[in-house]
Amino acid sequence: MTRHLIRVVVSACALLVAASAVQAQEQVTVVRRNGDAVSGRFEAWTRATGTVYIRVSQPDQRKLPMADLMLIDVGGSGQNLPAREREMARGSDHVLVTRGGEVLRGKLVNIEGGQGSENEADPRTVSFQAGGERRFRMSEVARIYLGNFTK
Repeated sequence: MTRHLIRVVVSACALLVAASAVQAQEQVTVVRRNGDAVSGRFEAWTRATGTVYIRVSQPDQRKLPMADLMLIDVGGSGQNLPAREREMARGSDHVLVTRGGEVLRGKLVNIEGGQGSENEADPRTVSFQAGGERRFRMSEVARIYLGNFTK
């Protein structure tokens, strides 16, 4: 009985840690073209209106024009960015950096799914065009530079 109880408690703790890790992957800092930064949970990008929704706190949801953003830093602060990435992001191409270190130049196509979106049951997915469309879970993405990076 005691061993079974220990296994149940350990399993429950593992699930909580996994859920916390997924929730942490939804945290972003977006850096606007004017240099202001907004940190919170990424909720959605409505492509039809070009609006990005960031949940800063329960009563505070920011609605930001995608055209005003120059960086989406997933799980980061938007600070101390690698020089190589900053240099690559100065051009008009978008640059996606994976957590594994892969760097892609191309164009952000979509961010969909996940908590706060129309498709909450689906995992948050980033679609990126780089010689062909590639899809990444948000948890696999470190940063997305949105062209003409100036910081």
